[in-house]
Amino acid sequence: MDFGFDGDLLRHDLLDYYGTAAFNGFPVAMMDVFAVERMSDDELWSQAQRNGFQMDKYTSYQPVSSLDIQSILNYSYASSPALYVPVSNCRNTSKKEDITFPTYETAVPDSFFQMSPESREIISVRPNQWGYKLFVQELKTYAYQLSKLKKQTSDNPYVKKIGHASEGRPLLYYIVGFSENLEKGIKSAEKAASRDTAEFNSTVKKAEKKKKPELITDLSIRFMEPYRVFLGIYNDIELIDVPTAYKQVFSEMRKIVKSLLADCEMFYYDANSEITKAIDRGEQGPFAVRLQLHGFYTKKLSDIVNSNISDLLQSKIVRKL
Repeated sequence: MDFGFDGDLLRHDLLDYYGTAAFNGFPVAMMDVFAVERMSDDELWSQAQRNGFQMDKYTSYQPVSSLDIQSILNYSYASSPALYVPVSNCRNTSKKEDITFPTYETAVPDSFFQMSPESREIISVRPNQWGYKLFVQELKTYAYQLSKLKKQTSDNPYVKKIGHASEGRPLLYYIVGFSENLEKGIKSAEKAASRDTAEFNSTVKKAEKKKKPELITDLSIRFMEPYRVFLGIYNDIELIDVPTAYKQVFSEMRKIVKSLLADCEMFYYDANSEITKAIDRGEQGPFAVRLQLHGFYTKKLSDIVNSNISDLLQSKIVRKL
């Protein structure tokens, strides 16, 4: 450039811009965060112009940002993707870092679930509405079996599956990948719950008519799918040896996943309780079951991360032994 400008402030604002986008509907924007970290002053200037920054603020050295980051956080990226202007044609952006991480839900196979003595008794005696009674018992049993996997013991299938995976990768990659996995996990959970609740009553009736309790067992296991997804994400977080400086970041991440796990647990409890009460009242069905996920809120998490982008890029993932 043939004139001076505040390159540090401009780099800071571009990092804020792309870091915010990464946590608000555009996880791929984290690639642009890495690109901005490597840009020369000339490239910073050109990219900021493409993004519509008010460039006079950098030539006057006024201690203000060119971009109101809070306004971006309050704006819906999904409704206005034009706000996100990706980096392109930069000589230092040819390397494609991978920010994706697995969720490990497949660590728990269907064979993990063991039928309880209570369920075997229902199948043997076949009381009135035995299909529904078997279903609520299976939900109770399988949810309890899964809940024990919130502890990272040596026989936990998630612990075995994750092992030392992703060690050495930047924590920043992981945190952004975590947000993307949550979004995908919630969509997957809602889709699975919608599918299984639609088939719930018909499957129970079919099992009773054809005397096939295995249909209800299979259905009950499918209802565990959302829980398996969030347990995988939770175990992944718990197996990371978190640096002291980022305890707050990971505390926020745990809160989000714990909330979703609690939503699943409440779903299983409510389904068990409501159907059991209805049967005790003499009702014949059909019965309604519904999963409600409260979603997640990342503003606090994104604020913390955006203020530590450079350090989080240098800090690497280490797994607990």
